[in-house]
Amino acid sequence: TLHWHPQDRTSLNAEVEQRFFGQSWQVDAAHRMAWLTMAATFSRKPSTSATSQLTNGREFYNLTAQLRQEASGKMTLIGRRDTFTISAGRIDSTPLTQTQSAQTTASNNRDYFFSSDWVHNLTPTWRMSNGLKWTRSHLTPVGQPYVFAREFAWRSELKTDLSQDAIATFGLRKRIVHTTNYGDSAESAVFAGLDYAF
Repeated sequence: TLHWHPQDRTSLNAEVEQRFFGQSWQVDAAHRMAWLTMAATFSRKPSTSATSQLTNGREFYNLTAQLRQEASGKMTLIGRRDTFTISAGRIDSTPLTQTQSAQTTASNNRDYFFSSDWVHNLTPTWRMSNGLKWTRSHLTPVGQPYVFAREFAWRSELKTDLSQDAIATFGLRKRIVHTTNYGDSAESAVFAGLDYAF
């Protein structure tokens, strides 16, 4: 593990581990100024997950080993009453080979994403936020046809602090999805919520 802070506003953290399915590492870099913050993350992490299946009254578990690699960045502009954040990156998920994993049921995935978020403080207790997110995915399931997926979503929220422990939220959201195997779909919603910290 490495923690390097060449100055108060700049940091570089690195971590390397040796796991059962191979080497894992992550590097985080960040720099901040009075009106701007920037951050980047690069990682390589093998992971496992188990799924269960009921066959002839007996439950069987399949172990999936997968390698996840990510490269992403985020930049935030900070004003007196406004905060604007943009994020972008790529995530690759690859099944480990048969020599590394006894059984592989995962797929080769490559996801590209871009998101933006704007928060405006209306008053000391009221704030408005608007967000956009775009995702493009390429999936190649083992033994199945290639799948392309694209998703676009936006949301608009209004939040108010009812007390030091309670926050009320009202909002709208829209989600549009296109996939080569299921076609197009869309979702629109009006939502409200209450967050309370005990």
